[in-house]
Amino acid sequence: MRRLLEYARDLFDAVPVGIVAYDVSGECVSANRAAVRILGRSFEQILTQNFRKDEGWAASGLLGRAEETISTGQGRHVRAYLPTAGRRRSSLDCRFESFVSGGRHYLLYLIDDTSIARCRLGCELDDGYD
Repeated sequence: MRRLLEYARDLFDAVPVGIVAYDVSGECVSANRAAVRILGRSFEQILTQNFRKDEGWAASGLLGRAEETISTGQGRHVRAYLPTAGRRRSSLDCRFESFVSGGRHYLLYLIDDTSIARCRLGCELDDGYD
């Protein structure tokens, strides 16, 4: 069992997409290494975050999509433009899903930094939401 848990944690940390889980009160319960890299915050900073109290989430549209996912149970997508990882603004492709574990409901936040790939292609970043 311990090997399986270690394998699952290693896999979770190896995924290149940021993964953050929150309980329904908004408190962060888990994050992977990619989330730390993409968001430019430490594990401790992410783990002490409450998305319901984050002004950036409200301004970017993330909060509304997170609330929709929690209330309907259906996944939601949003492109957010936030300051991250030392850059002034990053284009983040974000996806919200809900899941249940141990009888408790959680919000899954998946983050992909699309500004890195787009900048490599020489593209300009656009403003707005999907």
